[in-house]
Amino acid sequence: MLFNFHPLVSVRVGAPGVTAVIPPELDRANCASMVIIRKSQKFISSFLCKCMNSIIGKSQVDLVAYGAAQKQFNVNHAVDFIFPFPSLKEQKDISDYLDQETARIDEAIDNVRSQIEKLEEYRTVLISDAVTGKIDVRGFS
Repeated sequence: MLFNFHPLVSVRVGAPGVTAVIPPELDRANCASMVIIRKSQKFISSFLCKCMNSIIGKSQVDLVAYGAAQKQFNVNHAVDFIFPFPSLKEQKDISDYLDQETARIDEAIDNVRSQIEKLEEYRTVLISDAVTGKIDVRGFS
């Protein structure tokens, strides 16, 4: 089984804790006001990224975040974050499952949005046809 170990980048200032996997072509890039989470053989990047973006990850960031105008957190706080530590295979299985479910939910959202757009178009045409007399709406109440 092939596991991907890539570094992560986590926002430090503004929206602290929002995390993404760094694609190979951007490895070693420099980021201002970001926390670079170096790759580790203990965590699959996509799994750790999901942990950082989860309610548990966000809660841990919120506990140490400071600042009035723009929330931020320091690198030394990130080393104290606590996440589950299943086997690499289980991390991959969890990450793959979440990707599949997220894709399924995103598809359902897209379908609903498409249906709403079609209903709005139909409503517009229906109102236009009623106003211009293309359809007779007398007698409807």
